[in-house]
Amino acid sequence: MVNGVSTSTYADDSTKRCVWTCPFNPSLYGSNATNTCVKKCPAYTYGDNDTRLCLQTCFFNIVFNGVVKYTYAENTTTFCLYQCPPGSWADNLTYTCVSTCSLGYYADSSTWNCVLMCPSNPISYAYGPNRTCIYGCPTGYFAS
Repeated sequence: MVNGVSTSTYADDSTKRCVWTCPFNPSLYGSNATNTCVKKCPAYTYGDNDTRLCLQTCFFNIVFNGVVKYTYAENTTTFCLYQCPPGSWADNLTYTCVSTCSLGYYADSSTWNCVLMCPSNPISYAYGPNRTCIYGCPTGYFAS
C-alpha cells in the first residue's frame, strides 16, 4: 500500500472481477493474505472503511486523502474506528480501544479517550485503583 492506496488487486467474488478497491456494498475488505475481498478480516488484522483493506495496524496521525486520520483498532469488531464504542477508551499509546488505559493514563468518559490529566470541565479526578476519571470520590478518598 502506498499513501493509503492498494498496490495490488483483489478477487471480488461479488462481481467476479479483480479490483483495486473492494466494494462498500456488499461490505468487503481486501485481504493481502489471500488477495481476495473478504467479509471479515483475518485474525490480527482490522477492516478499514476508507481504504477497504484489512490492516495489521490502524492509521494513526497520517495524512489520507489530504486529511489527518486517527483510527483505533477495536478487537471485538476487528475494525478501525474513529471513536471507540462506549465502555472502551481510545489509547494513544497502543492505538487501540481498551477497557483499561495504559499505566499513567486515565479513562475519561466525557471524551472516551485515555488522558494524562482528567478534565476540569466538568471537574473530575484521577482515580488510581481502576485508572478512571471520576466525578466524586469514593468513601475514604479525598480530592486534591
